[in-house]
Amino acid sequence: RIAFEGRRATGVSAIVDNTCQHFFSREVIVTAGALRTPALLMRSGVGPATHLYESEIPVVFNSLGVGKNLQNHQIIYTVAHMKRAFRPLKTARRHTTTIDRYSSNLDGAPPSDMYLSLISQTGWHELGTYLSSLAAVNLKPFSRGQLTLDPLSPSSKSVIAFNFLSDERDILRLCEGVRRIDRYLKSAELRGIYHAVVPVTNPASFRAFNNINTVNAIKAKAVALLIDAFPVLGKVVLSAMSDEVSSFDNIIADDDKLRNFIANSVTGMAHPVGTCKMGKESDKTAVVGGDGKVFGLDCLRVADASIMPTIPRGNTNIPTLMIAEKISNTILSE
Repeated sequence: RIAFEGRRATGVSAIVDNTCQHFFSREVIVTAGALRTPALLMRSGVGPATHLYESEIPVVFNSLGVGKNLQNHQIIYTVAHMKRAFRPLKTARRHTTTIDRYSSNLDGAPPSDMYLSLISQTGWHELGTYLSSLAAVNLKPFSRGQLTLDPLSPSSKSVIAFNFLSDERDILRLCEGVRRIDRYLKSAELRGIYHAVVPVTNPASFRAFNNINTVNAIKAKAVALLIDAFPVLGKVVLSAMSDEVSSFDNIIADDDKLRNFIANSVTGMAHPVGTCKMGKESDKTAVVGGDGKVFGLDCLRVADASIMPTIPRGNTNIPTLMIAEKISNTILSE
């Protein structure tokens, strides 16, 4: 945790080789990311006072915005079992191959707020080269989540609630994104290149299958050989992996089923931001100013994605690097 004398950060305390050690510095700069920075601040006594009291943490400063304003890009996956002639080379990169970026034109939504992501190789294993993914991504969600500590065990893992789809406008845009995927897949150019399409209702199962180990490699190869020999089984096998009994066509044809699919399947990308947002000191929900300094405290800054007030319409990696560059320049100039 961060050590304080009054409201001045003096260093950090850390467990090293099972021993608590103290490290002192002129200034403390926190760069633990949007999911760990707010937790570190709260465990150190900086956060919403009511929540800190519940967790029996002495309050250093009542900062209402710590842990609030959590945002992430929302994504819905569909997976296609590709015909042999249209599979990627095994040497291809397992990453987004191309995207279709567009504007939803929904009231209140900014331009270029959506895109479809084509990933031609979905895994490192044999099966990954047989499956391609077309995913709908909401780049500018209206929904907001929060991160809190567990009052019964504040030093353990944080409680993260992204609250995806808590705003109706996010559901509407993802529904349209999935309909757009369906139109593409049924187009004359694409409908002959795959055997079957499966809606992914359990993204965690696909991610677990991508853990790199010998057992998964053997399983993936066995499944790949099976569905290659009997393509008609591909849809059955993949449906079982995704916990989905309805076909993609049935989901698209029924608005209620489509909404349920979105609600049960939406997940986040590795782009969480906003939990220590930057703003004016007069904004009681802002945690830091433009120099990264934490309001109400001395000698403490945050310099990571947690200070973004709103999520950018793209990967958060480069904006995070630029936050660090700008704040480091500020520190040097001081």
